[in-house]
Amino acid sequence: VGAEEVEKELEEWEDWGDDDDDEEETPETREEKEKSRQMGEAALMVERGEVGTIQEAQEKVDELALENTFLEIDEDGSGLVDTDELRTALLSMGLAATNADVREMQERVDDDGEIARWKAVIKALYDKAALTKLGLGEADMAVLRAAEASLQVLLEEKDVTADWQFGMRAYKDMVRRERASAVKLPSAAGMVNCV
Repeated sequence: VGAEEVEKELEEWEDWGDDDDDEEETPETREEKEKSRQMGEAALMVERGEVGTIQEAQEKVDELALENTFLEIDEDGSGLVDTDELRTALLSMGLAATNADVREMQERVDDDGEIARWKAVIKALYDKAALTKLGLGEADMAVLRAAEASLQVLLEEKDVTADWQFGMRAYKDMVRRERASAVKLPSAAGMVNCV
């Protein structure tokens, strides 16, 4: 990255502060301002020599932004973001999302279907136990313990709970996956216009 590119980024960042304050802020303008602020921050990181390239700086700034957003979304401070917290965050960004939309987004963590398979095995065994008066036999109990252990390992690997609460790493992965897939939820204004 040359000095000219860093200068250009710094100029763009400084120009950002000159925006018309009378303009009504929308989710789109907030997003543009945030992107501009992040670009300026990245350019300063390169200028100070904290990183070698603007791309490295952008990645670092994005990582910090994701962490800060996670902490803001985690209203109860539990270290986990649940469906309600995620939906509230999406609504505050001007995105209309039903609980089903959010659940679908959360369940994409299980991209290979392994969590769903282990949950199905466990549910089937509990259903079998409920149907029989004798409960589960020794072999079924061994399968149940193994299935629960396997599910727990998968949940820890993916940084989620069985009811789809996200830890910080899972949240970052979800945001990156959503960005990459370019799935856009309709805006609240668009939802109103459809009614």
